[in-house]
Amino acid sequence: MALVTMGGLASSTLFTLFVIPVLYAVFTRVNSPKESGEEVPGERNTESVG
Repeated sequence: MALVTMGGLASSTLFTLFVIPVLYAVFTRVNSPKESGEEVPGERNTESVG
């Protein structure tokens, strides 16, 4: 019985820390600000300089 309880705790911890965030990122298609065309605060626009 103790082994089943420890296995359940270990598997739920792994799901919470790794599997769930990966699935969230895959299904919501998390993009960085550069990929979505948004300006990053503190970053200078060097394309129009020069």
